[in-house]
Amino acid sequence: MQPSAKVSQGKGGPSLPALIITLAITLSPADATSNAFKTSEIEKLCGLASGLHAAAGVSLKKLKQHAKAAEAGIANERKLLVAAVRSGQAAEALVFAAGAVNARRFAADAIEKLTESLPAALAAIVSTATQSGQITGLVELLQKITASGSNRKCISDNGGTATTKTNTPTELGCPATITTSLAEAAEITSEHVTSTGFSKFTSAQNSLLVSGDNNCVFLKSGSKAVTELWETGRDVKILSGLLTIQGATAAGANANIEKADALGANFKTAGTANTQAKLIFDEVGKLVNIPSPECAAEEGAQLLEVLDAVKLNPLVARALIAAGNATAAKATDAATKLINEVAKKDSDQHIELNNLIKQIHTKN
Repeated sequence: MQPSAKVSQGKGGPSLPALIITLAITLSPADATSNAFKTSEIEKLCGLASGLHAAAGVSLKKLKQHAKAAEAGIANERKLLVAAVRSGQAAEALVFAAGAVNARRFAADAIEKLTESLPAALAAIVSTATQSGQITGLVELLQKITASGSNRKCISDNGGTATTKTNTPTELGCPATITTSLAEAAEITSEHVTSTGFSKFTSAQNSLLVSGDNNCVFLKSGSKAVTELWETGRDVKILSGLLTIQGATAAGANANIEKADALGANFKTAGTANTQAKLIFDEVGKLVNIPSPECAAEEGAQLLEVLDAVKLNPLVARALIAAGNATAAKATDAATKLINEVAKKDSDQHIELNNLIKQIHTKN
């Protein structure tokens, strides 16, 4: 008697994965006449899925840096304006007001980049998560078929030896379906996803199958009968085109991923993104190549940046011209002199200006 399987059916009928599972289980072991997937190759596929999953953590860190930089800029603008009001010295007030303008510009830049980057990052997260989920779903399907009977060896360590890793896709290196918290990451550390491509797929065609094997029904093919999943000799692209399969009536099926280890540089495809591997590689790039803030995200470090004499000079010079205290030809030199006088130094002025701000806030 054939084993049976229950398939839940909604308004739209059984799902494709459910139909495949049902067909695979109801076929007898004697019908399992095509190649199994090799455990080590499935682990590479899972490694790719996990690497795609990890890209979201890099984008999170960069997006949060922009948010922090914006908050720091707003706080520093307020701090500098208060110092300008409390100073009591016109020169100090002018320098601190110039610093406040710099802080406001840093905040605006961070907010602008956050606003621009967030929608693209969310879209790329959806894309990479979808690809990762497709891979994980296929792996789970093959695991369940393998676990459903001793003669069904759709994931095998070698010819005729089924994998013992049949409980969850995480055993084979795939990511968990539910992510309860997303850890920030400075970069992708996966050995499977690098700045040039998907490093484990180095051959022109990377087979995921056990050669010469006939222990899995999944890739069994025929003409167009209902007893086979695939038509013999016909290439079918799955996983959104990442994996190309071709069934066979016996050992001789194909399941290949094209060369993908040298797709481009710095997570950007060289040339046209005309394959699924290139398309998803570019989606990873949208996550890891989010531009960094123009300034430091930490408030104290950013304050030193906005007080940098080079950044202050154009603003102070413009104010001197507007007030009639310097001509355009001499404004830059006059601004340098004024900044140095307030800082009481002609180098590392930002440090002394920062100390002066602290003193003003402490006194008041």
